[in-house]
Amino acid sequence: ERESQRITPVVELLVGEMSLKIPAGESSLYHPAEYTLPVPVTIHSVLPHMHLLGRRCRSWAETPDGRQFPLVAIDDWDFNWHSRYHLRRPLRLPAGTRVIHEAWYDNSTANPVNPHSPPRRVTWGEGTHQEMGALFLDVTTDSTADQQRLNQHQKSYLAGRLRRLPDGG
Repeated sequence: ERESQRITPVVELLVGEMSLKIPAGESSLYHPAEYTLPVPVTIHSVLPHMHLLGRRCRSWAETPDGRQFPLVAIDDWDFNWHSRYHLRRPLRLPAGTRVIHEAWYDNSTANPVNPHSPPRRVTWGEGTHQEMGALFLDVTTDSTADQQRLNQHQKSYLAGRLRRLPDGG
């Protein structure tokens, strides 16, 4: 078997709810998101993503039989720490596993890195004056067919989230 035939493409999944709206002055907004895997995958790395209002986040996977696997937890978020965290051992998960990502935000004057003074309502967006709350997963699948199904499922998931953007996507 040739070496190139053993290379498995990595799929990057996003778990996030783009309907994020953080009121001015809110010091502890909770914002969850989840994604259900349509095929078995192996997770190789995770990357939580928030901007300046993010305070903490945690993510885990829950299999259909109820087992839970922690993925990442950051109790004192720092925007400058954006990093991909590689699992020591890749984590194999069955189809039907829910990946849950929870994030908390501080849009008050008590947040020393709040980009707005005074605080103002903040919604999902790519700029640091806006906010995000997402978990990116680098995964592999068992087959090309599973990879194609996963890519299509993720595309539908993202399209549904984009329709929920505050400006209608």
